Amino acid sequence: DAREIWGAARDTSFLELDVQALHVFKLRELAALHQDPFDRLLLAQAKAMNMKLLTVDSRVLQYSEDPAIGGSPSS
Repeated sequence: DAREIWGAARDTSFLELDVQALHVFKLRELAALHQDPFDRLLLAQAKAMNMKLLTVDSRVLQYSEDPAIGGSPSS
C-alpha cells in the first residue's frame, strides 16, 4: 500500500523532495545514456542537491562515473 510506505518513510525521517527548477536545469545537462524520464529526474535531483542516488538499476548505473550515483551493478 503506497500510503503505508509513505508513512513508514516519513516515520524514519525521509523527506519528500519537490521538483525544482534547478533539478530541471541539471536534467538538461545529463548525457542521454538512459531514456526513462523519472530515473533521469531522480539523478538530476541528486546532482542538484549534492546527494547520492542509491540504485541497483543497471540502466541508471550507466551513469556510474557520476559521483551522484551509488549502488552495485550486480543486478
